[in-house]
Amino acid sequence: MRVFLSRYGIYLSKTTVYKYRKKALNLAAVIMSKKLDEYIYEKDTQTYIFFFLLFPISGFLMSGMITSLKSKFRIILIGSIFLVDIIFLPFILKLIRDAHLESTLDTLQKEVKKELDYYNTLENQLAQMRKIRHDFNNQLQTAYMLLENPNLEISSIPDYSKLLSTPQFCENKILDFILQSSYSHAKELGISLDFDVVLPDSIGVENIDLCSIFSNLLNNAIHAAQKTENPFISLKISYSNNKLIVELSNTTLEKELEYRDPKFHGYRLLILNDLAKKYNGNFSTQKKEGIFYAYFSIFVHS
Repeated sequence: MRVFLSRYGIYLSKTTVYKYRKKALNLAAVIMSKKLDEYIYEKDTQTYIFFFLLFPISGFLMSGMITSLKSKFRIILIGSIFLVDIIFLPFILKLIRDAHLESTLDTLQKEVKKELDYYNTLENQLAQMRKIRHDFNNQLQTAYMLLENPNLEISSIPDYSKLLSTPQFCENKILDFILQSSYSHAKELGISLDFDVVLPDSIGVENIDLCSIFSNLLNNAIHAAQKTENPFISLKISYSNNKLIVELSNTTLEKELEYRDPKFHGYRLLILNDLAKKYNGNFSTQKKEGIFYAYFSIFVHS
């Protein structure tokens, strides 16, 4: 560099040259770091693996030191840098994959939180609607009874409101609303349902987890069953000895491509597996003769 500048009558000391070269390297490192971050978010894993192999960061940052060494030591240092890059590359890639997975799970957790907030809002609205409908049913039945029997005493009129109300599946409000929503949605799609739920009001599971477990299970079941000729969903929920057991089965197509697509099924299975591990439980699935079986069990404290 000094020779090149001397041709134009410019002379710089070795210290000045080293200082500016160091600043240039630092600036280049910052630019590469920013570009690398953008590149990682935009490209897949295989692409930025090649990026690391092609442009070793440590070698780039050490280039200023390399050029000032003698030939023998320069070769040794270059070889050492490449060796360090090769050794640390798997760790770097693992950190990137872990960060990507953490980002994905964080996004899914936020979606589940939004879903839970949505269910809480609807549950409050549903409670108000039940009160209104209950009062309306009472007045309607009273009017019918009086029209048919004008001389009938009011005290002898039975309460038919319970016969007309939406079926309640369990005492837990969050879970009951999820079951009712799924039940109504499946009925609209012509899916036969069999719900057998034996569950106390409180079972020691966080509401956000409870919402995630049953929303994912039932959404998968409805998505698969609605495509079959004779769709049905069977759900059995039991709680005994601090253990929650969920057994679900539904009709499905013999070749259900969506179950192999992470956009439809993979993330839901990932969430359910993580929740089972969180509560020291188990989650397994099986597909046999057009029926999809899901078994979910966790240990909780009431």
